Amino acid sequence: MKRKDLSIDNGLPSPQKYLMKEKILRLFYMVFFLSISCNSVYAQDIDQEKQGIQEVAIRPLKNGEKVPDNFWTKKHLFYLNGDTVRKSLEEYKGTLLIIDFWATWCGACRVNFPKLEGLKQKFGNEVSFILVNPTVYKNNFDQISKAYEEFKNSGGASLESVIFDEYFIDLFPHIGIPRYIWINKKGRFIASTGNLFVDEVTIKKVLDGKY
Repeated sequence: MKRKDLSIDNGLPSPQKYLMKEKILRLFYMVFFLSISCNSVYAQDIDQEKQGIQEVAIRPLKNGEKVPDNFWTKKHLFYLNGDTVRKSLEEYKGTLLIIDFWATWCGACRVNFPKLEGLKQKFGNEVSFILVNPTVYKNNFDQISKAYEEFKNSGGASLESVIFDEYFIDLFPHIGIPRYIWINKKGRFIASTGNLFVDEVTIKKVLDGKY
C-alpha cells in the first residue's frame, strides 16, 4: 500500500499558493477602484469646466456692454411660416436689433405686434425685430402655432420668433412682459424698456446716435 502525499491535502491549494492568489486579488481590486475614482474625478472636472464656460457665456449683460462674440453665431430655434428652422442672428448684425419677449398668454404682448410690423416696414433694413418665447413661459409648439394663425388676422404674423429659448432670458433677465431689449448697430446693449418707448421717435434718435 502506497503512502499518501500529504502536500496536496485532498486537491486543495497549498497555503503559499492561496496567499499569492489573495495578494493578486487585492492588487486587482485596488487598481479597479482607483481607476473608478480617477474617472469620477475627471468627469467632475469636465462638468465643472463646462459649467464654468456656460456661466461666462450667459452672464447677464449690463447697460452699455457689448454682446458676447457668440451672440451673432449661436444658433436658435425659430418659428417661421408655420414651421421651425435653426439659424443664427448673423443676418441682423449691423442693424438696430430690438428683441421682444412674449408669451401666447400675454395679451399686452400680442396687441403690440401690429405696431412692430409697421415699424419694421417703415425702417426697412435699418431695424430688426425678433420675438423671443422662453422655455420658462411654458408655451408648447401647438400653442405658438395657433397664436401665429391668429396673428394673420390681428397682425404680427411676419415677425420671427425664437422659441423654447433659455439663452436670451439668461443674458437679459427681467421681470414682467412685454420687455424690449435694444442692441445698437455696434452690438451694444443700450436699453431694456417697456412698450411706450418702442416708437418711431425713439428709434430715429437711436439710429442718429442720440441714445
